Amino acid sequence: MATSLTAGTPYKTANKKSTSKVLVQVNVGDTQPLYIFGSLDGTNYVELETVTTSVIKEVSACPYISISATTNDYDSTASLGTSTATIHELSGY
Repeated sequence: MATSLTAGTPYKTANKKSTSKVLVQVNVGDTQPLYIFGSLDGTNYVELETVTTSVIKEVSACPYISISATTNDYDSTASLGTSTATIHELSGY
């Protein structure tokens, strides 16, 4: 089931398998680029992707994933404008 990502609110993945993958769909609107961040501990985040055009990406699932309109600031509440991001955890890995 797909879940909307919200700026400033990290998503905690449910799948505990070490080979988990997630799909992240970003629909770029009036705010770009957007940044996808990941973290192993929920505290220290690194940038996984910079998104400048609408895309669906398959990425290795970090325990925490965040979307931001601000580089180097995973928890920024800066508006995504009309851009949206959705995450879907894959099963069967």
